[in-house]
Formats: sequence, C-alpha cells, structure tokens
Amino acid sequence: MRLRASSLDALREREFRLLFTGQIVSLLGDQMVTIALAFAVLDLTGSVSDLGWVIAAKTAPLVAFLLVGGVFADRLPRRAVMLSADLVRLGSQGAVAALLLTHSASIWQIAVMQAVAGSASAFFNPASTGLTPLTVSAERLQQANALRGISMASAGIAGPAIGGALVAGVGPGWAIAADAASFGVSAFFLSLLRLPAHVRLPPQSFLRDLREGWREFSSRTWVWVIVVAASIGNMMSGWFIVLGAAIAKSDLGGAGAWAR
Repeated sequence: MRLRASSLDALREREFRLLFTGQIVSLLGDQMVTIALAFAVLDLTGSVSDLGWVIAAKTAPLVAFLLVGGVFADRLPRRAVMLSADLVRLGSQGAVAALLLTHSASIWQIAVMQAVAGSASAFFNPASTGLTPLTVSAERLQQANALRGISMASAGIAGPAIGGALVAGVGPGWAIAADAASFGVSAFFLSLLRLPAHVRLPPQSFLRDLREGWREFSSRTWVWVIVVAASIGNMMSGWFIVLGAAIAKSDLGGAGAWAR
C-alpha cells in the first residue's frame, strides 16, 4: 500500500514523531517475542501444553486488568503510566532472556514473567490510546491514528519474520532480549516528550470509576462488538501460534520456517 506524502504530515510534529518512533520499535518487539517464546518453550520441554499455558499466562492478565488500566490512565499522567509499564516489561522480558541464555529457565518462571508482562500491557495500552491526542494537533489526529493502525499491521507482518530469523540465527533467548530492549527504546522516547500538564479529575472511588467505565463500554454496541470480534481473532491466533510453532519445529526445520 502506497502512502501519499500528505498522509505523513503528522510525523512533522515532534511529539507525535517521538511517540510513533518508540511505539513502532516496541510493536516489533511484541510481535517478535511471540515466536521467540514459542520456540523457547518447545526447546525447553517440547510440550505444546506448556506453550499453551505460557501464552495463557500472558493473555489472561492483559484481558483481566484492561479496564483497571483504563482507570489508572484516566487518573494518572498517561506518560508516567506508560513509562512504568515499559520498565516493568523491560525487567520481565530481560529476566526471561537471562534465564534462557544461562540455561536455567523453567516453565513456571517463564509463565510468571509473562503474566507480569501481560499485566503491564493492560496498563500501557489504554494510556497509549489516550496519549496520542496530546502529541498531535487536532487537524492531524486522524492521520496520527491511521499511522498507528498501519504501524500495528506492519509490525504484525515484519515482527514474526524478524523474530523467526533471530531465533533461527542466535536463539530464542537473544530474540527475547531484543524484545526487552525494545521496551527500553520506547521508554527513552517517551521520556523526551514535552506534554501539557496533567489535568486531575474530580476525586471519586476506584470502584465507581470501574463501574462507569464498564457502563460506557457496554452501552456502545459498536465498541463491544469490535472487542468481542478482536478477542475471537486473538484466541484463534493463539491456537495458530501454538500449533504452527510445533509443526514448524517438528516438520519444517524449525524457526527459520517462520522467517520465510
């Protein structure tokens, strides 16, 4: 797909350009690590069930805490929430990489670290969506959102290929280390942003915020229908990752098949 030059105008604005650069690096890392984790677990135990549990350990807290993360994103400075989440994911993925590279990893350790990373993503994602309008002028917001969508789709194509190449070339531990580094890059670019002062909302209870958030979500049919459809798609992709990695390892020559 070709982009007109005017479609990139949002990148002329410094704050959005910084945000976009950090996020596209992080998105690539997210897509790489799925493949790296799959082959790390299969190399460790050879069990498809173990791989399913590790993926579930990452996905379940992401879903469970997403609404909670939205409350924090509304109540706290969004950049601070995102920076904290990036640093947590840097630490969790860095720990997994270190365990793998020192040949001391076990499945429960990988699963726990992925649960930590999934929980952090539940806080990062709502804050990221809310931060974009603070980094770009109103007339370019639609362009900015379109660029974010294109970057997500592009990372979904390029990330697994890069991840497969890294796993095949240097091993899953180094691929996961690259994912950890991507969170460091994201945090660095976030730290450079110059943003408007955070506007504090009137104080009210956390549970009330949760109830209001759920009411707003459930009252908009188009929102929850999209979320349900995306959830089904993610569930199907989880099966594909588990079975695809197992077949690639047993019948197609390993991780290099993903890179091709």
